[in-house]
Amino acid sequence: MKTNLTVLSALPYKGASAAIREALPQLSATDRIVLRETDDFYNLKTIIRETDPALVVTSPILISDPLLPLFKEEVQMQGIKYAACCITTAETEYLKNYDAKLTLSESAGDIAQTIEELLAGNDGEDEAEETLTAREKEVIIYVVKGLTNKEIAAQLFISTHTVITHRKNIARKLDIHSPAGLTVYAIMNKLVDLEDIGA
Repeated sequence: MKTNLTVLSALPYKGASAAIREALPQLSATDRIVLRETDDFYNLKTIIRETDPALVVTSPILISDPLLPLFKEEVQMQGIKYAACCITTAETEYLKNYDAKLTLSESAGDIAQTIEELLAGNDGEDEAEETLTAREKEVIIYVVKGLTNKEIAAQLFISTHTVITHRKNIARKLDIHSPAGLTVYAIMNKLVDLEDIGA
């Protein structure tokens, strides 16, 4: 189990790195998070090998989504999460290989929440990666109750984009791709009672 978790920020614009720095103090494991920043993009693979980060936050301008699997293969290190930091939400629609997507329009709290969920799977326990986070369970409860993504975002004080990211992660972890399937899961795992469903 790693005692410290390194977040490597490799971003081409200063505003993005500042947003990451602002978000990190809001993490519950702040004392275990070490932030490293680099603007040496030509040697990024070497820097990743040397710093052994739990999370790399970079731009899809530097590592395009289609090339990310090849980049990971060349780095030859398992267990590293990659988050794409985009200027606009529109850019995130075309990304499927990144573990998470952040936008500069998100609040520091939303960015911190996403980073925390990514780091939760990097504590050295293989099964932890596929365990639902508390936030993902909250999202399931609201989906089962019939709320839209926008309504869920309002209830949890997060962006709609973050709700969509949570739903994608839930679908991947549980291999459940419909509200009906989530309803069955939520009932069987005692996340909701039958009387909570539909009104």
